[in-house]
Amino acid sequence: MLKKITVRNIPGVSAGKIIKNRDIISYQTFNQIYDHAQRHARTTIRDAEAVANDLHSRAWTEGYVSGMTFAIQDLAKFVHDHENNKNHLITSALETVTVKLKEFFDHEESICQLLNVLVERLTKELQDPGRVIVTVPEKLHPHSHKVKHIFDNAGLAAEIKKSPHATIVVEYGKEIWTYDLNQVADNLARTAIKKALDSSQLNEECVVSSLDALQNIRDTLDSYLSSSR
Repeated sequence: MLKKITVRNIPGVSAGKIIKNRDIISYQTFNQIYDHAQRHARTTIRDAEAVANDLHSRAWTEGYVSGMTFAIQDLAKFVHDHENNKNHLITSALETVTVKLKEFFDHEESICQLLNVLVERLTKELQDPGRVIVTVPEKLHPHSHKVKHIFDNAGLAAEIKKSPHATIVVEYGKEIWTYDLNQVADNLARTAIKKALDSSQLNEECVVSSLDALQNIRDTLDSYLSSSR
């Protein structure tokens, strides 16, 4: 047979409700605060990650831009060096060829060859009378007999005069031909250099001499792209 058990009042413990309403409210409030804290923490973490990603992206972009800037500078230097090398080769070649041609035209034999070409043209357009006046530089005058012989052999009576200038003047009828020996040498040199430029050899030499600049471009890009990842 069941016995009736009497529960005595325990100090501090309600004999009715185990959890009071205020305790329930406090408990719910704690949960709300906890949930809010969790949400706030998650939001803060997301914001921090977003900021970190933004900083990383910005750093990568800035690094990439810096790398491209230096690469462009290297490229500009390469182009500048390439053009400088090319211009230096052209200038050097032009000076060398011009000097050689001037030396060539300093000899009476070379000038006589030049006059032979003119005489061949004059004989195709003989005028009456066939008289020619040839003015030669003073340094060539001692060889005037050779010049006269060229015209006489072609049936052209030549009178030889001398001039202090480096110019040969040939007067035949109403026509006058002038040959500035320095200008002739310069024109021939420029023609020779122009023909040389038409070939790819000169450009290839310029490119080879600028390979260091190309290597700098590649190294700069590799360095900045690697450090920005």
